[in-house]
Amino acid sequence: MIRIGKIRRADEKAQSAVVRLERTSGVDMTGWLAPAGFKRVVRRCLAWELGGWLAGCLALATIVALAAPGADAQGSRKDDIVFGPEGRPIAGATVTVCQPTATGTPCSPLAMLFTDATLSVPSQNPLQSDGLGNYHFYAPAGRYLIQITAPQINGTQTFPDVILPADPSSTGVGNNISAFGLTLGGNLSVSGNANITGTLTTTNFNPGNFTPSSLSVLGNETVAGPRPRIDVTAFGAKGDVVTDDTAAIQAAIIAACSNAINGINVVPEIDFPSGYYSIKQTQLPSTAPIFEIPCSSITFKGMGNSSTQSFSRAPMTRLVVTGGANPNNAPTFDCRFPACNEAVTFRDMEIDGYNKAIWFYKVTDAKLENVNLQVQNTGQADNSALELTNLFWFEWHGGECANSGTGVAYCVL
Repeated sequence: MIRIGKIRRADEKAQSAVVRLERTSGVDMTGWLAPAGFKRVVRRCLAWELGGWLAGCLALATIVALAAPGADAQGSRKDDIVFGPEGRPIAGATVTVCQPTATGTPCSPLAMLFTDATLSVPSQNPLQSDGLGNYHFYAPAGRYLIQITAPQINGTQTFPDVILPADPSSTGVGNNISAFGLTLGGNLSVSGNANITGTLTTTNFNPGNFTPSSLSVLGNETVAGPRPRIDVTAFGAKGDVVTDDTAAIQAAIIAACSNAINGINVVPEIDFPSGYYSIKQTQLPSTAPIFEIPCSSITFKGMGNSSTQSFSRAPMTRLVVTGGANPNNAPTFDCRFPACNEAVTFRDMEIDGYNKAIWFYKVTDAKLENVNLQVQNTGQADNSALELTNLFWFEWHGGECANSGTGVAYCVL
């Protein structure tokens, strides 16, 4: 045990005092490290000031302050029994508690142990088991390495990664807990904040009130029933004018048309949050449309308002197609039999196509609700905002049809 012996001048003639701490018999350092130890040391330093001891003594006070744990620290208790090879308790066994990174036998560096839950009175380390093999100590919650030796034990028993959990009665429970894994058989309740720097993976996530600043859901979203909608921004669409959102929107369409419940195809709504979605026209020699709709019973819905048309009515999200160097004349959205054959709706959207915005081919029950369609005057074949072929039941409620530039483009072909 380290004891404070005498503090003396190293040079009687020096203007500032220099002190030396000697390992000799004297005053027990334990009392100095108690919660009130720092104040007590400072009072003693001030009492010695007239003797020229102040500078060195205050240096010692600083050491005491750094070495002692906080006055409101809360530790956890470790209780265990040392058993021999035959399963009998061993009295007088030596128990050494080290930091989790300790090495060697005996291990080093040692952990700091205490005799009480407030971590105010240091305990000896190593310690001895009692007549029944019991031992205990207090320490901050965390991970430790424990080594046990005794005449009845062959060699040294080493127990790495011993977890000392936080005391549930402490207001600081859970502070600075480090572990390789945490498995909970019940519920985890967090009254404060939980910060996750990696990935949180869960089969069933039921947080109650959940108010994040932003939330990206790439899997299923359940709102009191089957998946109700798909957000194109969850698939990478930005709607920020400059980003090419073509691939992201196509991925959202495929995901919606692939959604099934117990083998039954259930297509959720595809949502376009408020924004300006930039799209690239398919280039020759390909004749494919930008978006080939691969299923029926699907709804495309815009939110917010980014339309530039004179008679637009909010909400209305804008999708704008850029022609490129060698564009074909295919439509932006193409719904055609047999894959896409019924119950297709576009709602609250402006689609500024290149040569054609939408083509319905052999479809039953197609609807445009508050939809603006616009195309460029390309001079290519079938230059029209909307083309209808062999339709049965088509409705267009609200919106307008327009063309940009000079020349003539058809509204409906």
